[in-house]
Amino acid sequence: MGQLWLGDASAAARVLRAAPPTSRDWRLERMLAEMRRARAHVARTGRAHSRWGGGSLMAVALRRCPAPEPSLSDSDFCTCLARVLVRLARGEI
Repeated sequence: MGQLWLGDASAAARVLRAAPPTSRDWRLERMLAEMRRARAHVARTGRAHSRWGGGSLMAVALRRCPAPEPSLSDSDFCTCLARVLVRLARGEI
């Protein structure tokens, strides 16, 4: 598994924040699946995937054109960021 950085989590959280709350879990699962497929592609071919990039969570999030990063006083953003970080803490990412 590649390294994950705070910027990866923030980019994913920005995508989630822009989505309706009822679709956020699905969107996160989708981004994680694309990240895994991109990593497998890179491992197999040595090249970035044409759609999902080099296997980073940031690459799959940025292709969705996330909104600018809000401050941490934005509770909705914090909730989305926490959702991503919990998955990371559990070793699910």
